[in-house]
Amino acid sequence: MNMVKRSTEIKKPNTPVDNNMNHKKYSLGRGFIFQEANTPANTIIEESNGVFKIKLNTENSKVTLEEGTLTIKVANEKTVTTEITVDKKWFRADGTEFHPQDGEISYNLIQVLTTEGGESSEKIYKSGETLTSQDGWQKTYSNLPAADINGNGEKEICTYYVKEILIADYSTSYSNGSVGESEDPSAAALSSGTITVKNTEKMKFILPETGGTGRGILYIAGVFLLGISMILLGNKNSSFYECLHKKG
Repeated sequence: MNMVKRSTEIKKPNTPVDNNMNHKKYSLGRGFIFQEANTPANTIIEESNGVFKIKLNTENSKVTLEEGTLTIKVANEKTVTTEITVDKKWFRADGTEFHPQDGEISYNLIQVLTTEGGESSEKIYKSGETLTSQDGWQKTYSNLPAADINGNGEKEICTYYVKEILIADYSTSYSNGSVGESEDPSAAALSSGTITVKNTEKMKFILPETGGTGRGILYIAGVFLLGISMILLGNKNSSFYECLHKKG
């Protein structure tokens, strides 16, 4: 636990250090940062001509204001990290596994942030990642954030999933050991462990070649039947036709 003491009047420099997330962050020198963020309850921060004035009326034991001095107790928290492995599997149309010796796949590693209230958002954490046979069709990501604090000061739990760029003539499914295979990549999201990306070759159908034996037989049969029809029509008055007619 560190004890930080600063005057209630804090002058800001001409240029902010950071203007992200709807709040401003100013350098105070000597390693200190003053950041406008979520003002504690019953605390008012006013700014005029580059000077911040803090008015305090709170029972928060971590914040005190005595004789013109602001005291803030800051807890040091160790950053918690996690590890995700992407494992690639290849299967033929008949279900047998194989291991390609060339080629590569591309995918994005996506981070999902979920608050304690259950609200989720996601972003591409790493874009255009690749896997090849030289990697053994496997890659591990270490030191990934396991949790974060959003702009509203809320803690968020981090999970991850991968989304492969489609490969021609292959279907793609995802699993993580806890849930079954799914074509939805987000269904395999997890906080740590292994995500398996499975590519299965699509079934191919081979049509008969043009001019093959099958078509030749049909052609000959068609000509034969056409010839018989012409003979019958051309000999309506012949005895052969009359004989057939009587039998009919």
